[in-house]
Amino acid sequence: MEDLEIKQEIERTIIAFFTEMNGWEIYCEDIDNNPDLSEKEKTELMKLKISSIFSQFCTSKDRKMGLPNCLSWGLEGSYKYDPSKETITDIERVTKNKFHVYTCIEKGLMKELHCYVCVCKSNQWLIDSKKRKWGDDTKWANIYL
Repeated sequence: MEDLEIKQEIERTIIAFFTEMNGWEIYCEDIDNNPDLSEKEKTELMKLKISSIFSQFCTSKDRKMGLPNCLSWGLEGSYKYDPSKETITDIERVTKNKFHVYTCIEKGLMKELHCYVCVCKSNQWLIDSKKRKWGDDTKWANIYL
């Protein structure tokens, strides 16, 4: 497969991931505000949905401090994943089976830059990790998906 085709496949994966994660954040907000559910029921529903998303789009590895184990999401107007606000700026091959996907979120005068590390596992491109830097930072910081 040519690099252009791979980049297009990775781009589709990233956008689908953003869309699913945005839907999950909206779902969590709705579930969290449901007075008919216990805290345990809310947590179980949220974890079930996020686990499904991660199994579809992310590599399988222990993520003790991040999703899907530690639940954290944005609220309306400040979702962590919003495909209408986070745009892909570049996709770069790092090795045969690894690409970096660079994105940008405009936040007023500041830019929040992300780097998603995508790897090929069993002929499928999956998100392995995420890094971030702000504005003029020179170094990437590892952050949780």
